[in-house]
Amino acid sequence: MAIIAIILALDLVYFVQGSLEMLPTEEKQSGIREVTGLAAVMLCLVEAVLWLLLRRVRRASS
Repeated sequence: MAIIAIILALDLVYFVQGSLEMLPTEEKQSGIREVTGLAAVMLCLVEAVLWLLLRRVRRASS
């Protein structure tokens, strides 16, 4: 879960920062925002599933 959280944080930084080019075009910036936004949603879903599985395992072991 920690690895997914770190990747999500890096993805959000890239979403805010955008392209690391000196003069990126608006088209490239919008493309980066779309891809990083989609990746953030997917990573949040993975994090939620892992959290639910962890809760289920802890309840089963109790």
